[in-house]
Amino acid sequence: MSVREPFLIVGAGRGGTSLLAAVLDGHSAVEVVFEYGAAEFLLGAPPDESRERSQSLRSGCDRLAARSTADLWGNKLTTEQVGAIGSSLTGASAEAEHAALTHFFLETFGDSKIVGIVRDGTACVTSKVERTGQSMELAARRWLYSVRCLDFLRANHPSYLGVRFEELLETPEETVSAVCSFLGVAFESAMLSATNSTKLLPEYRRTGFDTGRARPRSLPPDITALIGPGLVRAGYSVPH
Repeated sequence: MSVREPFLIVGAGRGGTSLLAAVLDGHSAVEVVFEYGAAEFLLGAPPDESRERSQSLRSGCDRLAARSTADLWGNKLTTEQVGAIGSSLTGASAEAEHAALTHFFLETFGDSKIVGIVRDGTACVTSKVERTGQSMELAARRWLYSVRCLDFLRANHPSYLGVRFEELLETPEETVSAVCSFLGVAFESAMLSATNSTKLLPEYRRTGFDTGRARPRSLPPDITALIGPGLVRAGYSVPH
């Protein structure tokens, strides 16, 4: 069994992680699993065990990567799952949240390549509410946490690439080619047919890329004000 560093795909739930993971998994030399270890090691984790939980997840990823017949092995996680080990979403202080991000992304996965994907907050929050029934405020706070995660990675991780969900939908070949180059594999056109991968939930599968999902959405003024700073940091326009 070979020893290879696993790569990660991270982003907000309903933010495009599944689509990006499926497309990369469509490469002949790449295997991507969906949310391996999230329930076992991350969700419900005591805040004071963030380092131990992170390391347990990494050990499991290493084992699966070594057993894989693919040249590259990756795991896709949502930032909500990462946040379970210590974030404002679990009541942690800003200092504790930063420590948990350091434990997870730098101490544990510092030698891995990480691809982060972000979606316009107005569309992501709307999709969270429509798909899961969670409150709009909770959806907004979860999206804001994802922006903080990706900000942290961009500023601190030695091997990080950020992509936009909208670019994946509107210019898929260019966007996927850039991710392939980052991961060190050649782009394969067959990847663009993986939008109907059986690894995706049935309701997520479709033929081709639905550019309609790239449109921003309207939110109540208080929610728009809440996510406004995050929209600006992520490079999106704040609706007026």
